[in-house]
This record gives sequence, C-alpha cells and structure tokens, in this order.
Amino acid sequence: MTKSTQADTYTDQDLIELCNAGHFDEVKRIVQSHEVDHERAFVHLILGYSHAATNDLNAAIASYETAVHIQPDYVDALNNLGLLLIDVGRPADAVLKFHQALQYKQSEDILFANMAVALCAVEETDGLGEASGSLARLMQQSSLFRPADVSFAVAKIAKQSQVLQRYIRAIKSGVGLNLEEVLQDLGTEELLLNFMKICPIPDLEIEALLRQLRMQLLFSDIPNALSEVMFRTVEAIALQCDVNEYVYFETPEETARLTELVATIDEVGSCSTWQLHICASYRSLHSLGWGSEIAVQHADCEVVKRHVLHFEHEQRLLQDIPFTGELENEVSQKVSAQYEENPYPRWISTYLQPNALTLPQVFSNLAIQVPYLNVRDGSALKVLIAGCGTGQQSISAAKKYANSQITAIDISRRSLGYAMRKTEEFGIDTITYRHADILDLTNFEERFDVIECVGVLHHMENPALGWSVLRELLVENGLMRIGLYSRTARSAIHQAWDKIEGQRKNYSNTEIVKYRDDLARSETLHAKELFSFLDAYSTSELRDLIFNVHEHNFSIDEIQSILTRLKLEFCGFEIQKDTVKSDFINRNNNLESWKAFEAENPNTFSAMYQFWCQAKS
Repeated sequence: MTKSTQADTYTDQDLIELCNAGHFDEVKRIVQSHEVDHERAFVHLILGYSHAATNDLNAAIASYETAVHIQPDYVDALNNLGLLLIDVGRPADAVLKFHQALQYKQSEDILFANMAVALCAVEETDGLGEASGSLARLMQQSSLFRPADVSFAVAKIAKQSQVLQRYIRAIKSGVGLNLEEVLQDLGTEELLLNFMKICPIPDLEIEALLRQLRMQLLFSDIPNALSEVMFRTVEAIALQCDVNEYVYFETPEETARLTELVATIDEVGSCSTWQLHICASYRSLHSLGWGSEIAVQHADCEVVKRHVLHFEHEQRLLQDIPFTGELENEVSQKVSAQYEENPYPRWISTYLQPNALTLPQVFSNLAIQVPYLNVRDGSALKVLIAGCGTGQQSISAAKKYANSQITAIDISRRSLGYAMRKTEEFGIDTITYRHADILDLTNFEERFDVIECVGVLHHMENPALGWSVLRELLVENGLMRIGLYSRTARSAIHQAWDKIEGQRKNYSNTEIVKYRDDLARSETLHAKELFSFLDAYSTSELRDLIFNVHEHNFSIDEIQSILTRLKLEFCGFEIQKDTVKSDFINRNNNLESWKAFEAENPNTFSAMYQFWCQAKS
C-alpha cells in the first residue's frame, strides 16, 4: 500500500490494516516520515503497537507515553503502556498507569485484571499510595488475584496513609487512643479495610494497632448506634480476626472480660451488632454456646455468614462425602487431626483462570517443555488433586484445564467441607471430592492424565511411598505437578524448630499464639525471617509452617533420585519470582543447573519446589 504524494496521508484504517498484515516496519516508516498527522494520539498508539510487535519495547513505551501526553484519557494507550511496563520490570509504574486509566470508567474488567498482574510483581511500593482508591476497588474483585500474592505490597501501600501512620506512631510511643476517633478515621481507609476482610495483614505495626483497638472495644461502653463509618472499622477488625484465625495474642484480662460478655449475652438472649462483632473478634461465633441461636438475629452481617451459616452448610455437605480407605497410618492420623482443628488454608478469594486452557497452552504459559503430550480424543481430561485441602487448588484446576473432570481427595473432613462450600460458591460442577489418604489409593481403579500434589508429600511418613502410589495412577505419558519443601530455603524454619521443645507434639492454638507473640517481640534474625513469610500471620498457616506434626525437607539431589526410581522425567520448575525468570528458560529442565543456582540463591524456592514431571513410556 503506497500513496502517490506526501499530501495523500494514510488513514487510521490504512495503518490498522498494515498492522493486521504484519507490516510493522512499514507502519514505523510511515509515521516517522511524517506521512500522518503527529498531533493525533492514535498515530502514536499504532506506532507503539508496531514497536512492541518488533520487540523494541523502549521505543514502544515512548510512543505510548506520547499518545497519553496528547490525550490523557486515552485508555487504550494507558493500558498498553501498563502492560509494557510490566514486561520491562517496572510493575509499580504499571499500577499507576492502570490507576490513571481507571479514572475514566472504561474497560474496567480488563484494567483491574492487568492491575492485579502488576501488583503481584510489585516489590518497591513508594508512590503507590496515590493509587489506593483503585487498589481498594481491586480488593473487591474476587477472582483476579490470590490475596496472598499481593499481601505484603498492599500492607506497605496502606501504611503510606498519614492517618494510619499517625496511629501507628501513637501505639509505638504508648500514647492512649481515643477509640471513637480512631474508628471514625480508619473507617475511611478503604484499601486497608477491604484487604482486612480477605487476607491476613502481614505487618506487625498494623497488627499492634488492631490488637489495641480490639482490646479497647472489648472494655469500652460504646453506644449501640455506631456511625456507619465507625462500624466499617469494627466489622473489618472482626473479619480480619476471622481470616487470620485468631492469631492475635489475648491477655488473661481480655479472656475474663470476654467470658463475662458471652455469659451476659447468653443470659439476655440477644446482643447488639457491635457486641456481636466484639465477640467475633475473639472467637468464631459457632463455637459459642449461643452462637447459632443468637447470631442468626444478625443474619445479614458478613461475620455471621462466615462463622455460622457457612459452618453449618459445610457440616451438611460432609454427610454424603465418600470415604476411601481406613486412614490406618499413624502419621496420617496425626496430620488429619491437625487439619480437623485448623482447616488449611483458610481463604476467601483466589485467582481463577478466566479462560480454560488446553495442556499445550498451560505449558506454553509456564515456559515448560513437555516431551510428549497425549492427543485428546474429545474425552475429558482426568485430573487428580491429591491433598486438596480447602479447595483452592481443585477449584483453580477446574477453571484452568479445558474439558476436565477433577477428582480431589484430602484426609481432613473439615477441610473438604470448606472446599465443597467454596466449589458451590463458584458454581463449579466438575469436581468430585473424596475423603481419603494417598496411601489408601492403591486399589483405586481410575487413572489420570494429570496429578497435582503440592505441599502434601512432605507431611507423610514416607513421602517416596506416597509419591509411588500416585505414580501408579498415571496414564502412559501422564503428568505430575509436585510441590515439596526445600531444605536450603527453610533454614530460618529449622532454627525456629530448634527453639520449640518437643517440636512434633500437637500444639494447641493457644500455645501457638503465645509462641508467636514471644517471637514477634524477639530481635533475633531467625524471628525476623519468619515474619517475612505470610504464613506467620495466621494460625493454621503458622501451624503448617513450624508446628506441623510431621515434615520432611528435600534437596534437588533427593528429588532427582526419586524421579529416577519412579521412572519420571523432570520437565521444569514453576517459577514466580521475576528475579529468577531471566535465567529460567535456558536452565528449566536441567536439575543440575538448578542445583547450582539454588546454592548461590538459597531463597529461590522459599515457598517450596513446584515442578512438573512426566511418566516415561
């Protein structure tokens, strides 16, 4: 396509057709030779697109920035700019661009999804306080991100608030708080409050403030008619204590006062909304003698839904769950008992794949090369989630794998009840839940194309035996996704173990909370390292982190040995950290290479090794 004279400028449609045909260099030539009007934002948008398509990312960023300079409300340019800033390792800048775009109320679903991707990659949060309004709205999007993936960033951003900083300084200096004033002021901190409802806040300074407010609420005579803004804070404190599973330490005085309040409510047969939320800030309402009977008087309250209605629904769902095997292994029995007390992990929302993927698409996204992928004949992909816990993994799998049927097992009935309720909540009907120990699957007749077992084998008495049972359930060329603790990455955890006398006894929640409180006031390096894990901010996560009744840690050499024995071929690690991704593709299917990398970068697998392997033909 050419024009006879420079005066015969190209139309927007001409440029679009050239891009659709892949003639990006021609588009760049046309724009740079001024054969189109440079005062129009669209020209720089299409130039940016052409630069990006030819991998000239810095030039693309400059073009999009020019487009936004010409037309500040150009949402397409802001969105494309944000995506490129993620690609070049500037996720904080990307968050600000998506925030800017959201001010114009266009393409909100796409913008929130992209903002979530950027936020998950953010490490430096300086300046992001200006995006707190958009981020607060993002916190209400239930399936765009895993709250755990953004928790530390959100806490840092929330703390940029002058209001929050003022009260944190007051707590540190021992200055008394005017309760009603604080409740009123914090009631306008939407980012903090929205996140408190869905995820433990991983910040000890914010925690100290919330603990103080909880205690003052318990001992104060607050009028029944709280302002709406004040009630937002009271509700968020109760819901935060719900999601962190009452990990905050309480004094004997608090325990005594709470006992009096619970008894008074029981005697009267009713309670005010704020009394209900004070009780819910210390105990799950279903555990109180009057929980169901009185709480349902406040059935519209979110805390009643979580503590009473959800709990009762889970108990009903469990009545018909099938049980496979006898749970005879002693270690399995201990682990099961642990998770009956603390269903794990407790979660409110999670990331769900918006469009289901084929297996080739799954591995393309992971940048993992699989030697052989079975050709589907139109039948459903059969997937086993071995150790599904409270359902995050099974629900995510149902949304991730196209045309799939999911079987999900766990040894904890309470965890399964939680999983079944959440599965109903998301409207998924392709998951079958079973109560079973992996060791009891030896006579299981069904075979699976994909088996996922993440964070489970290392809690078994003999992880290799459990792994071998699962190996027998794979079809030819079947695939496994395995997650195991890294011995190298968990050095801080090992130091914590050394401080716990009789570390493998089944500690009570009260003992765990007391230990944690002592640890939070410690100045030791290993204590500070422990609080860099989100797991340190909720009871069940902390129990799983350092109080689990049974745990193995692995080296890469040990993983390779088991893979060889089970005739499994290592395909590659799932890598989340951007700092590692630069080396990722070249070394990914080479375990020896990863062994050397981990020796130099011991925190690479701080969560756990998560990798794919394939049954050899």
